Amino acid sequence: MKIKKFYESIKLKSKEDSNKLNKIDSCIEDIIDFLKDNNINNWDEFMNASGFERWTVNTIIDSNCENKEDLDEVRFKVKLRLSNLEQLKDMLTEYEDLEEYEKCSEVQKQIKSLS
Repeated sequence: MKIKKFYESIKLKSKEDSNKLNKIDSCIEDIIDFLKDNNINNWDEFMNASGFERWTVNTIIDSNCENKEDLDEVRFKVKLRLSNLEQLKDMLTEYEDLEEYEKCSEVQKQIKSLS
């Protein structure tokens, strides 16, 4: 009986993690779609965006992120999607220095896809 409850709790946690991940991915897609609709196609253009565009992105993030961990994940993935090759190389160096190897792996994949 205890084993059955244990496996049920694992399945429940797995579903919660999956829903959380889907929510974050959905948030990222919403942000990217909004930025593309407003002719913001890279990180430099995003950094120079108007107050309205930044406010809208913040609103999308606020409605989808439940904690700082989610916020950090969204920031990372949006920057990953909008960065050019040179910016990605800088990100890779930064995350290597911080010993964030999972993020390094994602950055390397993005670099390969752009190369």
